[in-house]
Amino acid sequence: MSSLHVHPEQTNKRKKKVLFFLSLFIVLVLIFVVAGVFTFQSYNTKALQPVDPKSKQQELIEIKQGASAADIAKILDEKGLIQDEKAFRYYVKKEDIHSLQAGTYQFSKSMSVQEIVDKLSKGEIFQTNVKVVIPEGKRLVEIADILAEKTAIPKEKWIQIMDDPTFIQALMKKYPNILTEEILQKEIKHPLEGYLFPATYEWDLTKMNEKDMVEELVRTTSLYMKRYEAQFEQSSLSRHQIFTLASIIERESKTTADRFKVSGVFYNRIAQNMPIQSDVTVLYALDDHRVQVTYEDLKTKSPYNTYTNPGLPIGPIDSPGEESIKAALLPEKSEYLFFYARPNGEVLYTKTYEEHDAVYKQYKSEWAELK
Repeated sequence: MSSLHVHPEQTNKRKKKVLFFLSLFIVLVLIFVVAGVFTFQSYNTKALQPVDPKSKQQELIEIKQGASAADIAKILDEKGLIQDEKAFRYYVKKEDIHSLQAGTYQFSKSMSVQEIVDKLSKGEIFQTNVKVVIPEGKRLVEIADILAEKTAIPKEKWIQIMDDPTFIQALMKKYPNILTEEILQKEIKHPLEGYLFPATYEWDLTKMNEKDMVEELVRTTSLYMKRYEAQFEQSSLSRHQIFTLASIIERESKTTADRFKVSGVFYNRIAQNMPIQSDVTVLYALDDHRVQVTYEDLKTKSPYNTYTNPGLPIGPIDSPGEESIKAALLPEKSEYLFFYARPNGEVLYTKTYEEHDAVYKQYKSEWAELK
C-alpha cells in the first residue's frame, strides 16, 4: 500500500487562504451592512424633509378618532404632504410617539415630518370656525389680505379665484341684479371690485371652500341690493355706475349726511359735463394709499383717473357699504359743484371754483402735515 503525504507547509497555506477569504467575506458583509444602514438613515433623513420648502399652500386634513400612524401616513401621502409613508411610520416609531390625536389640522408641504408629527402629538388642531370682518371701503386686494389672515390661504390664491373668468361668469348668471356685462370691460383691474359686501361673516372652513366664501360676499351684496330695486330702475346711471359712484363716496366721506351731499356734488358735475376730479380714483389707478396726490399723479393714464377722463371711472375702486350705495341712488339736491374734505372729517361745500380754491388754500397745510 501507498499513502499520500501532505506537507505541513501546504496545510498552513490552505488554512491561511481559508482565513483570508473568510476575513474578506466578513469585511465585505460588514461594509454592506454599514453601507445599508447609512443608506437607510440617509434616505430616511431626506424623506423626513419638507416636500416643498417654499410652498405657501395650506391643506386642511381631518384625522378621525382611532386612526393609526399607518392610516395617518397614508392620508398625508395622498395629499402630497410627506415624501414617504414608511419614513413617516419609522419616525413615529423611532421617537416612541404613542399618541397622534384626532381632529382637523392645517398642514403645508413646507413642513417637515417632525413638524407635522409634533402638531399631531400635541393636538394643535386648526380652528375651523372663523369670524371674518370686511370693513367698508376696502379694496379687493385688501379683502384678499383679510381672507388670507383668517384662513391661512395665500393672498395670491384669493385674488386668482376672484379674477377667474369662469367663476365670474357663473356668478353673473346667479346674481344678475348686481353683476352686469360692464364688469367684464377689458381695462377693469378686478371684475368683482365693489361687489364684495362689507359685513361680518362666520364660516366653517371644513364645509366651505374658497369659491363658496367669495360667493357669499357677492350673494350678500345681491341680497342687500334687492331692497333698492325700484331705485336702481329709476336711476339715470347703470347698476355698475351706481356701485362705482358709491365706492368713491365711501372713500370721500365719513358721515351719513356727507355721503348724500357728496353724491349730489358728483351728480351736479356729471350733469354739467365736468370731470368729477376725485383724488381717490387716482390713488386707485396708482395702487397707492397715500393721503395726497401730486400734480404729476393727476396726469396718470388710466380709465380710473377722473381728472383726465370725463364722468365716472371704469369701475368701483373699493367695496362700498350700504349707506354709500343708498347715497349713490338718492343724491341730495344742491347747487354745490365742489367739496373739500379736511383731515378731521369735516367736509366743506362750495358753488364756485373761486370759493373752493379759497377753502383749499386755507386748509391744505393740514394734509401736508400728515405726509
